Amino acid sequence: MGYQVMEKDKIIKAYEDFANNGTVKEDYLDSNHKAIRQFFLDNYQPIKQSVDESGESKAKKMYLLDLELALRFYEFMNSQAGFDDLYASNYMFWRTIAVFDIPDIVTDRWGATAKDHFYAKNTRVYPYVLYWYAKLCWQGDKEKTKDVLLKNDEDVVLQLVERTNKIGTNLDFYRTFMKDYQDSCYDETKKEILSLASKEHKTMTLFRIAMVKNTSKLVVFRPEFYPGGIEGYIRMLLDVKGELV
Repeated sequence: MGYQVMEKDKIIKAYEDFANNGTVKEDYLDSNHKAIRQFFLDNYQPIKQSVDESGESKAKKMYLLDLELALRFYEFMNSQAGFDDLYASNYMFWRTIAVFDIPDIVTDRWGATAKDHFYAKNTRVYPYVLYWYAKLCWQGDKEKTKDVLLKNDEDVVLQLVERTNKIGTNLDFYRTFMKDYQDSCYDETKKEILSLASKEHKTMTLFRIAMVKNTSKLVVFRPEFYPGGIEGYIRMLLDVKGELV
């Protein structure tokens, strides 16, 4: 059985109703949406409690919460018989989940007034971000993917998930890039960029530079046909030392 997907005006009204009274109206939910809500009820608070005890900074805790939740959510959604790529690429589907299924979860994570994470901006709707971060980075199983992503932060999530909609979704490229980005050979470049950014009071990272570079290069290149294939293309993106000023 397929999932119910609400229209934009109904989503906005439901968001406003929740923002005013804070009540989750579960009576509308079909069995598929009830399963999604139950997944978040079973997983969100336990993960949050675990990362709260980690001793990490507040920003890192929030990233670790999103990471663990994303990987579990990705596995959960792909185990559901009614879910497919048509739903995965449907923004209204993710808005329906955010506003009707888990508005209390989104509120706890981002606040009740953060409309972007409920419905206002396609690529920031919370369940959409969770699912697509895991999908774009997937390394074959949950543990391998987590190992690749542990050192990242919320800025990486933002740069990755939001940019893909402008340049298409090449899963082989993104998954290979996320793995190669963690190679220790780039550690010195990352440090150098962070030092420059700190001095100039700019938000700049190797990841941002490479993603911007990728957006421009895709106008003329296909990663698969670049010398060295996808791996060669990624090395070109991450070789930025001569471009730092």
